[in-house]
Amino acid sequence: MEIEQIISSTLPQSYFEKRSAIELFAREGTMGTADWASSFNRIVACDVNKSYLNEFEENWPASETVCIDSVAALRSGELCTRVQNEKFDFVSSDNPQGLYGDNYCEHFDFIELLPGLCKPGGFLFFLVNLNPFRPSPNAVANDVYCQMDDEWFENWMYRREVFYGKTNFSWEDTILFYMKFFRDLGFPSEFAYWRMRKSALVGHPDHLMYLLLKLKKV
Repeated sequence: MEIEQIISSTLPQSYFEKRSAIELFAREGTMGTADWASSFNRIVACDVNKSYLNEFEENWPASETVCIDSVAALRSGELCTRVQNEKFDFVSSDNPQGLYGDNYCEHFDFIELLPGLCKPGGFLFFLVNLNPFRPSPNAVANDVYCQMDDEWFENWMYRREVFYGKTNFSWEDTILFYMKFFRDLGFPSEFAYWRMRKSALVGHPDHLMYLLLKLKKV
């Protein structure tokens, strides 16, 4: 079952006009956003890069854009203020990998805050790296991995060890980890769904997984 079908089957069609979503790392709206955006008539798109947001608006005309450092704004409460403390049916974090911004790492610095943006019984959707690859001068990929030096990569692996207790995951372990993670925060899940994103690195297995969690109404 595709993500849009899951959304439609759990949020009644009569509710469509009220469906709302927020994407914290919008970019152009052509990556993970394409999995779910047509299911919502209201989308708030956040990104620190204004040029990305201009393209996002072209791709998804019903969207509202907020040019902001999503991680810093989420942690400080500024993001909640900017959206007037609105709660969303769908909260998406198509976050960068590795270290980025103000020494952020993947979603480790803010993921526990995502349920605070979500309506009871809503969805969380985020990107998980199962098997990070070490950069190589000969690597061919359309992402920042190939710009890493050894120290950068080692710092990234250290942050993964601190957060996960290990650096690599199977998809089964990933689902169990995050269901427990949010359950321990007081946000148990009804179910989980996942799909892999095709690897940008020639010869490297698909390693980026989009995880969808349907939270219980508690």
